[in-house]
Amino acid sequence: MKPVYHRFNFEGRASFGMRQVVEPFFYNRWHYHPELEITWVQQGSGTRLVGDHVEAFEAGELIILGANLPHLWRSDEAYFKSDNTELCSSLSIHFAENFAGKEFNTLPETKPLRDLFLKAERGLKVTRSDATGRTKTDAGLCHWR
Repeated sequence: MKPVYHRFNFEGRASFGMRQVVEPFFYNRWHYHPELEITWVQQGSGTRLVGDHVEAFEAGELIILGANLPHLWRSDEAYFKSDNTELCSSLSIHFAENFAGKEFNTLPETKPLRDLFLKAERGLKVTRSDATGRTKTDAGLCHWR
């Protein structure tokens, strides 16, 4: 299946856009866009496709996606049933890599941010690592180019 190009229409001259989704189910189209994306799944479960990586998703996960990386979240079948009372919700932020201006990305202080964007090219899942509550990142959700 070929991914569909998705274009965002940010308000005015905004440098990024935010989108809150609260629906009976996620059935997102397989798509890509030139913006990077950070998505926090607040409620719901199902299957996440990122590039050529397929994995179950659940509430609480935070995913960072690189530019032009095909992806979709599809809710579990139970969410599509007519008697379902559960909702799915997520919060996504979409932005260009140079959202703060070209000079911003050249500052020495932004190297960790540039490194993060580089790791997110193939998808990045932010998870808790252990009982300490420190977070870690699982780079390379996919191998798509």
